[in-house]
Amino acid sequence: MKSYNVLTYGAAGDGCTDDRAAIQAAIDACAADGGGRVLLESGRTFFSSALRLRAQVELHLQKGSVL
Repeated sequence: MKSYNVLTYGAAGDGCTDDRAAIQAAIDACAADGGGRVLLESGRTFFSSALRLRAQVELHLQKGSVL
């Protein structure tokens, strides 16, 4: 299963910065490639408003990550 790290798409994961656009970009790229896992790394806090999930996309929060 291919993974898409939201940090690669510009998420800060600092709990203050709005990471919605970066997380959504990772979700959209994952869906366009046929699916996989969108990864939010442990030890980080991601701040986001509503996200649109897609078919064949798994939103994976590692232990210790917060959305």
